[in-house]
Amino acid sequence: MRRQDMRQHLIATGLRVLHSQGFNGCGVQEITDAAQVPKGSFYNHFESKEQFGAEVLGRYWEDRLSRAQRVLSDETRPPLERLRAYFDGKTGAGIAARSGGVELRDPALAAGGSELRGSGGGELRAPASAAGGGELRGPTLAAGGSELRGPTLAAGGGEPRSAMPAGGGRAFGRGCMIGNFAAELAGQSRLVRDRLDLVYAAWTRLLATCIREAQQDGSLRTDDDPESLAAFLIDAFEGAVLRSKVDQDPTALHRFHRIVFTRLLV
Repeated sequence: MRRQDMRQHLIATGLRVLHSQGFNGCGVQEITDAAQVPKGSFYNHFESKEQFGAEVLGRYWEDRLSRAQRVLSDETRPPLERLRAYFDGKTGAGIAARSGGVELRDPALAAGGSELRGSGGGELRAPASAAGGGELRGPTLAAGGSELRGPTLAAGGGEPRSAMPAGGGRAFGRGCMIGNFAAELAGQSRLVRDRLDLVYAAWTRLLATCIREAQQDGSLRTDDDPESLAAFLIDAFEGAVLRSKVDQDPTALHRFHRIVFTRLLV
């Protein structure tokens, strides 16, 4: 394998391993074992695991940036519609369950890159059944896994829970690598923290551009600063992803989507 090919192979493998296990949850040996290359090969390409982690984070962002640009820069759609399409894809919300939990999805929204992922690494366009390919028509009981046609209250009462993707809690084990690395490494690695700063700045600019266009065409009535709104959306989204990992269901992501597009971006 050529040197450059080996480097890219290690980064691609590291993306899968670090996203699944976390940075501190695996060592170089586990990464090279997964890549099926000698451990010594790793240090021919990377000075340290820290540098490798920053490179993997950069690849993760590049993949998501290209998807986001396809949606948010699509001038055939109004800017506010682009923003909704982007977060539809990120949350799996689609047009949320006003009719018994049915998720209506535009195939183009898949480009947004949902954070709901199955144990095998494939994206789950929640709430879809990986086994049968059909949509879950309502929230699923956590205890027995039975499907209900209407909203179900979480144990102990409270907010109706959204449907659990097939595979149960495993679908929420990975979350967003950007948020994962921020929580795990921001206080540990200056190199990774600097890379995270660049990622958040680029993400903010991308959303702010679309928000500004929506303000200019009158579809978004708020006169709040677009950069501040964009930063808030990212902060709230990352928090919803983390909460979904804790709750092991997509309720927080769907709540984020509903509040953003019925209260904030209106």
